[in-house]
Amino acid sequence: MIVIASHPDVVGRRGNLYDLLESMIEVDAGLSLAMTPENKKRRKMLKKLDHIAVVVKDIDKAAKAYAEMFGFKAGEKREGPGFVSLFATLGDIKMEFFQPLNADNTFGRFLEEKGGGLHHVSFVTDDIVKEMKNLKAQGRKLQNEEPIQMPDAKIAFIHPSAAENVLIELVERSK
Repeated sequence: MIVIASHPDVVGRRGNLYDLLESMIEVDAGLSLAMTPENKKRRKMLKKLDHIAVVVKDIDKAAKAYAEMFGFKAGEKREGPGFVSLFATLGDIKMEFFQPLNADNTFGRFLEEKGGGLHHVSFVTDDIVKEMKNLKAQGRKLQNEEPIQMPDAKIAFIHPSAAENVLIELVERSK
């Protein structure tokens, strides 16, 4: 149970969720947490959700299903080593679908073991190298030691064991 207490500095002014988080938060055990300068700095490193990646058996079927259910617009298919991918967008929301072409790669093994589904969540950062250093300093396990250079971005992955069994991708888009 989390109780957000009214803080005198917040009462009487309209604020957002961050204003509330900066006020006192009481947790069951009586622990009091506040947004410290360090926590504020970390919060500013991640800018927004970039995309959600899903492994599917049939990329065309998945794109059609998301278009029919929600109105997503499918982009161009791209081929990678042993897979086909495409981005589908709905306003600012982006989904990336991966269809493995064989079982000899990450996506193929994922499909074989789990039957498909959520693969990773991707967040935008302005400085991927700095973010990776911060995570290492916290003792977080990374999938790769250096960012991977893509045509339009640098990416890095945080190991699921460091993020409650969720594979996290960090992405720094080319400017």
